[in-house]
Amino acid sequence: MKKITLASCVFSLLFLSGCASVRNSEISPGLGTALDATTTYYGLEYAGATEVNPLLSWGNPLTAALGSIALKQGIKYAAVNYMHADPFTVDSNVESAGVAAGVWNIGTLAGVNPFLGIAAAIASGYGYYKYRVHAHAIEQAKYRRHAANEVEAQQREQNQRTPLLTAQAEAP
Repeated sequence: MKKITLASCVFSLLFLSGCASVRNSEISPGLGTALDATTTYYGLEYAGATEVNPLLSWGNPLTAALGSIALKQGIKYAAVNYMHADPFTVDSNVESAGVAAGVWNIGTLAGVNPFLGIAAAIASGYGYYKYRVHAHAIEQAKYRRHAANEVEAQQREQNQRTPLLTAQAEAP
């Protein structure tokens, strides 16, 4: 049994390292994927919970957790590469759903009223999505500002060189 667990851990490390080097780094696993997989594994392994997703309920806790990672990455990959969706939008939506699922798992393990658990899951998923969009907008503004400053600096440098070139051309 210990050999199977060790082999599963080694497989999961190899699997996750492969995910981190996907061709499009904008769709690598994030917080939502990690939170959902971790809480799924903990709930199934230690808390006696049962997986209700039929795509993930066929194996042991480790395969369910790894399956949730593979499922999320498959959705991202398919949406970006076959449907030509915006990688940031797809990643934000899938990771926000993962945060909501992770919070739902935590609420279920803590014995929270299902209505409160659903409300907390929706609020946390929405909040994480808004956070991602806001952080992305700030990053894009910094990039645009940096690019604009760089263009301005190049133009100033070119304007400063221009009089010297004309003065040298007039001298002889």
